This record gives sequence, structure tokens and C-alpha cells, in this order.
Amino acid sequence: MFYSGKTKIDKSKNIIYTSNDKGITMERKIYVAGMSCENCENKVNNAVKAIAGVTDCKANAMKASVIVNYDETVAGIDDSITAAISGCGYEVLG
Repeated sequence: MFYSGKTKIDKSKNIIYTSNDKGITMERKIYVAGMSCENCENKVNNAVKAIAGVTDCKANAMKASVIVNYDETVAGIDDSITAAISGCGYEVLG
């Protein structure tokens, strides 16, 4: 059960669940291969932010990761995020 302002962490899946007055959001860290510069980061950020239910996206080429905040209740959003990153030409590692 979540309460306003509470956080739950699932380290095995790199997911942070946060509950507030707007509902439950997830922050997921996804490891990605192939990004090498700021243009790569912008390409991924723009593609992922265009998905309904995504509230924020921060790609980091140096850390080979993408941190995505989204509404977990949107059907198929995990697959959409993965497809958007892959569609930009990068390999999703997990």
C-alpha cells in the first residue's frame, strides 16, 4: 500500500515507485548501449517523452543509462519505452 509522499524501491528491477496526490509514478533506470554524445541523449529523450504517460526522461551517454518517470497504469508503457529507445538505434540492455 502506498501513502502520500511514500517511496518503495525494487532494486532487482531498477524501479522506484512514488506515491503522491497525483497517483503512483515509477522511476525506472534502463541501461542502454550505443549512446555516445549529447545528440544521442536528446534523440532518446525526445522519443521517450513523446510516449503518453511519460512524465520525464533523462538519458546519460556517459553512464549508458536512461532514467524514465512514468505512470505505470498506462497499458503497455514499458514496451513502448523500450521500443522508442531501440527505434533510435540503441540497444536496451535492461
